[in-house]
Amino acid sequence: MTCNYTNVRSSANGTDFNVSSVQRDAVQWGGRPWTRMAPTIEAYTETFDDKVNDSRFDGTFAHVFYGNWKKAGRTEETLINANGLPVKNGEAVLTFLETEPEIPVTYPTGAGPSNVGADKWRWKNNGNYELVADRSAAMTAATPATIDINYILAERSRELFGEGHRWYDLVRTQKWAELAASYTICGSAAGDHTPVVYTRTIEKHHYLRPIPQGQIDGMTMSEEEKAAYQNPGY
Repeated sequence: MTCNYTNVRSSANGTDFNVSSVQRDAVQWGGRPWTRMAPTIEAYTETFDDKVNDSRFDGTFAHVFYGNWKKAGRTEETLINANGLPVKNGEAVLTFLETEPEIPVTYPTGAGPSNVGADKWRWKNNGNYELVADRSAAMTAATPATIDINYILAERSRELFGEGHRWYDLVRTQKWAELAASYTICGSAAGDHTPVVYTRTIEKHHYLRPIPQGQIDGMTMSEEEKAAYQNPGY
């Protein structure tokens, strides 16, 4: 879910923000920039709510993108970023906050850039520095005495985030409608920072996906049998 960081723009003269200051690079967090995926807001506020003790938030999301415009043949040592801030090649061009600030950020219209263990820290990705800390006791204390299916699903969502297991987990445990009937996310247009709550009706037949029609057509049976073979609701 790495954002399309190659759309980040800086300025060489302080007026025209037309320099692509963050080039695609293996050293950028997450590597390849994806342009069609984004986490929901609840992933930050609920799934990864403990950002102090649980190192999985720090190990899952990109926090900083560094300027490397010289890879594109630019010769400037310094570029101008937001609010007139000068940034040197190799320094942070875009840094994400871990939590929403008390005073919400007001974005200009159309502006904006488009796993480690649960408790033992070795490195802080947000800042790119060594951090040796053992917060096992705090994480153990936060574990409920009774482990239910909701806790297991929450842990799997943190441990396996973005790996494609979530839908299967929710369907297998019959929790899809309960836990995923609504979600919050901003619009798809660049610079759209307005959160919108989306609701969806997840019906019982949605827990089974439709059998591909081509597969049914290739079966040796009557048309009536083929029609009856399809999963209910499709």
